[in-house]
Amino acid sequence: MYYLRRAVPADLLACIGKREEKISLGTKDPVRAKSLHARALLELDERWTNLRAGPKLLSEREAHEMVAPPYAWWIDQYRDEPSQQAFWRTDLGDNLWPRRPPGLSLQPNLGAALI
Repeated sequence: MYYLRRAVPADLLACIGKREEKISLGTKDPVRAKSLHARALLELDERWTNLRAGPKLLSEREAHEMVAPPYAWWIDQYRDEPSQQAFWRTDLGDNLWPRRPPGLSLQPNLGAALI
């Protein structure tokens, strides 16, 4: 199996948390590995450039554009049978908020007592 191995630049060591990036190219074919290596190297350089630039505030439109493809995929997967999704733990919803004791909402001046 071929890999891309590259030392992490000194200015990014603290951010990345390791001294070397090692990325599997997923092939044993040397010809295919050459083109995959070039693409992986470009992606790694782009990632490091983004890390050096620091956090970027996104507009609402930019955030929406980023999540639109996975959202569309998710909706397409479960459009006909939404209850078949198993990624979200729907059973947790019942325990999200504690139950109020009976009659609590009927107490006079409850708002004043809580304040």
